[in-house]
Order: sequence, then structure tokens, then C-alpha cells
Amino acid sequence: MERIRFFIFFTFLMSFTILAAQSVFAHSQTGTITGDRVNVREHASMSAAVLGKVHTGDRVEILSSKNGWTNIAYQGGKAWVNEQYVQTDKKEYSSSSHFVRIQTEGTNLRSGPSTSSSVIVQGSAGERYPIVSREGDWIKIRLASGNEAYVAGWVVSSKKAETSALQGKVIILDPGHGGIDGGTSGPSGTSEKSVTLQTAQKLSEELTQSGATVILTRSSDQFVPLPSRTDDAQYHGADAFISLHYDGSPSKKAAGFTTYYYHPQHKKFANSVNHGLDGALSSYNRGTRIGDYYVLRENQRPAILLELGYLTNPTEESSIVSAAYQAQAAAGVRDGLQSYFSN
Repeated sequence: MERIRFFIFFTFLMSFTILAAQSVFAHSQTGTITGDRVNVREHASMSAAVLGKVHTGDRVEILSSKNGWTNIAYQGGKAWVNEQYVQTDKKEYSSSSHFVRIQTEGTNLRSGPSTSSSVIVQGSAGERYPIVSREGDWIKIRLASGNEAYVAGWVVSSKKAETSALQGKVIILDPGHGGIDGGTSGPSGTSEKSVTLQTAQKLSEELTQSGATVILTRSSDQFVPLPSRTDDAQYHGADAFISLHYDGSPSKKAAGFTTYYYHPQHKKFANSVNHGLDGALSSYNRGTRIGDYYVLRENQRPAILLELGYLTNPTEESSIVSAAYQAQAAAGVRDGLQSYFSN
């Protein structure tokens, strides 16, 4: 009798465990590895022990994410991978060929189609989001995280997206400096390494929404040697490499943005992006110039370096740190890339 009771209890326990596991995995998120020989680590840190490697095209189950790292199911347990090498699967929406553009800084993106619904996040001027559906005067949109939100139709502009020249292009974004290398600093204490990363993240969202595959040379405050940055471009066969910086000068009056290239065949690329920035930013355009920078000189892929304003100019520093300025700069670079790949 005791054996029968034990067997019944064991069978019930196993059935419950299987059902629970099915429930968990039925709601899990999946993704694809975009880099080869990517280290899988025990913890979310570059100093954590390496448990193994994953490769381009590997499918992974995504459990969570934090501080630029993605937690995945790995060999019966859990492990961490740098998030820049994990492309999350996104749902396809019937209205994905349409998008809205945020027109006003601080536009409320809400949890429901009502002004009484809670605010999930605030949008920045120039940002755009794919439309999921419409509910009266409200528009349901998809955020960069994959989550959904609602925005009032009367505070945004909506358009049908044209076929993007960026579709399928591989773009390497290189946020200048990082870690022990802080770069230029402004009178108010703004660190170049921080604003280059913020700008790269905004630009990454813009380009991803336009169909490009975007890879960042760094996704957190870490030091990355210059050869590693150019190696990323070569390894991934980048269609474009863009190094993002903010300028400095002994003169507090120095102002404006500059586009640099090194190899003559990359001048057209530089001119296109400079023109895009000229249409998006109100600051002074210092033009396109030759720059003998390592990430340009030693780069075999189409490469430019952008100085997007002077941190040492107090007026420009106050603009540079704003989400609006960074969104405008991102939109300008996107437009320049669209033009470059269209011709």
C-alpha cells in the first residue's frame, strides 16, 4: 500500500513539474546570437568566469536582462551574454509599415488609451515608433524594448514608412572613450564617454527601426582598445562604421559639429552624413574634413568620425546633455545614411 501511495504521489509531482515547466517556457522570450565565439559568463560582468561560447545564428531562450547583459538558458542552467550580441525576436504587426514621430519633448507614452492611464515613459522630440493599432484618438505603439504603449494621436505625426535603404545593412556604432578614458569634459562636469554612449543608444534605436543591424563597440562604461573597435567592423563586414564623439577646445567659444573621414573613398559617406546632420541640428556646421584618427586610418570598412558639438562651450554643453539634442543628432545621422545607401 505504501508503495502505491508513493507511486501516486510521485506521478502527481512529476506531472505538476512538467506542467509548470511548460507554463514557464510557453511565455519565455527567444533571441538569436549575432556574433561568433561570444563568451557566455557565469555573472553579468566582463570579469566573471567564462562558461563556454555561443555562435552566430544560435537560438537562445532569454530569461532577463540588466546593465547591458542578457541572462539566457544555457546547458541546463543560466548564464550571461553581452546584450549587443543578442537580437531579441520581435512580434510582427500588420501596421508595422506605419510609424509615429514624437514632436514635443517629454510626450507621455501611457499604459492605456486615456489621459488617466499611467505614464510608462516619456518620449523625446524626433523619436519614432512603429504603430500597432489605433483606438479612437489614441495610437498603440511598439517601444524599442518590445513593449507596447499608447500615445495621443493629436500630439504626434504619423506616416507610412517608405522602403528603407538601411534594410539589412550592418552598422557599427562606436561610442568614443569609456572606462578609464573619459574623453573631454564640460564646465558643468559632463563626461564625453557618457554622452557618446547615450547618443549611440538613441542612434541604435533609430537605425534598428529602419531595418539595419546595429552593433555597438561598447554598451556600457568600459574601456575598449582602438584595434578592437576596428576589428569589430572588419569581422562583421560592416556596411558603415560611425565613431561618435563630442569636441573640446581651450576656447569656450568654439562651437559646432564636424564630420571626419580618412580614406578618399569614404568622402562620399562623410558628405552624406554631414548633410543629414546639417538638416537636423541648428548648431554651426564645421563641414567635412580629413582626420588622421586610428579608427578611420586603420579601418577597411566605410568609416567616419563625428564630433557632434563642443562640450567645452557652456551653451552647447547644456544642449548636448538633453535627450532632444541627441534625438535630433540621431535623426540627422539616420537621414544621412539613408541618402548614402540610396545613391
